[in-house]
Amino acid sequence: MFNPQNDHRTGNQAHRFLLAMALAVGLLACEGDGDDGPSQDDDADDAGDGDGDGDGAAPAYLVVTRIFTPEGRSLFASAIPDLDHGEVDIGRAIEAGGFSRVTSFGGKIYVFDSESGIATRYAVGEDGSSIVLDTLADGQPARLSFTGIGVQSFDSTIVFVDDERAMYLDIGEDLVVEWNPSAMTITSSVDAGVIRNGLAPTSPRPSLLDNHVIFPLSWSDNTTFEFLPYASIAVVDLEAPSNRPTVIDDDRCYGVGNTVVDGGAVYAIGDNVSGLALTVTDEPLPPPCLLRWRPGETTFDGDYYVDLAARTGSEVVTRAAERGDGTMLTNIYVGEEDPRDLDPITLAGGEVWRFAIVELEGEQSTVVEDLPPTALSRFLWSVDGAYYAPQTDRLNNLTTLYELDASGRATPVLTSTGDLFEVTRIR
Repeated sequence: MFNPQNDHRTGNQAHRFLLAMALAVGLLACEGDGDDGPSQDDDADDAGDGDGDGDGAAPAYLVVTRIFTPEGRSLFASAIPDLDHGEVDIGRAIEAGGFSRVTSFGGKIYVFDSESGIATRYAVGEDGSSIVLDTLADGQPARLSFTGIGVQSFDSTIVFVDDERAMYLDIGEDLVVEWNPSAMTITSSVDAGVIRNGLAPTSPRPSLLDNHVIFPLSWSDNTTFEFLPYASIAVVDLEAPSNRPTVIDDDRCYGVGNTVVDGGAVYAIGDNVSGLALTVTDEPLPPPCLLRWRPGETTFDGDYYVDLAARTGSEVVTRAAERGDGTMLTNIYVGEEDPRDLDPITLAGGEVWRFAIVELEGEQSTVVEDLPPTALSRFLWSVDGAYYAPQTDRLNNLTTLYELDASGRATPVLTSTGDLFEVTRIR
């Protein structure tokens, strides 16, 4: 284990690490809801039960916004017929608890309520904007409780494989749950084996490639001020008899914050706990890096390594989305101060971040110059083969979504009240 207490910093170092880890857990846990996901978009045109899925129905996109109030926070899930939409009206939205997860698959919207442990499926009308509670074949509401197997709340580790198979990694209970999104039933649950040194990992949204589910992993402890010094993924082989994952480690960089899929490979981004580890230690840390894994392998590719600091010119690189063209969209730190001299809140919340489009196998990195520096974006998206990036005001009252072309040119497409939390295609 890497222990920041071994360095020479004293005084408020422990407090800074607590802030860093708490912020990292919050950012990473939320971030997974923003990434477009492994199969949510790919199967958006599949038909399902319920209303609004007939031939000739308008396209539909899911936009989820998070609203902060003195009493707490809430999520509002809206359906819109296109992303070049102007202002999103949340008056017709589904409201959910602020820690819920909302995503889409097979033309439906799924809301995973972290207060009740219940998943609910919704259908979208033919107009592409009305939302109704979906029903099962027997006419009952399309709901599924996970509490019977010990799941009390939901992380972002939800992946849809096909109409009858979906996976969920409960990092707190250390379970891999297989469930049927059509019948809304639980198929099985097995021990995940991802708890290490008593630590539950942080894991953003997984990737799906060739009958393998890949969960990004990083471990940190905000009471002992330690984190595990390697980059890791947990791989579930969907053709194996058990859904228990195989954990693959690499010490060339620390903490996988995201994975992207391109060209038959998974690229893992080791980002030093979103770069926040730099704020709590003076001991040398490896630069953020890209590692590559291919199905059937038991290790990361020893012949592939990208120093993201050298590639982008930034010592802190984090977040990612892919669009299948050999690139990824990511955040890079562009502040003038050494990130080691910043407290974690200033690092993440200061207007010191830009977007960059990075080649996965080439040498190029293109900074999006059209947009001014902003606070660290929790979410990046790829929808219909295009990159989308949000810019939210400092009070989280209004977000503008921009489409980015290959050259990094940014075009505004919609605005939404609050903090934009999810953008994906429903059908």
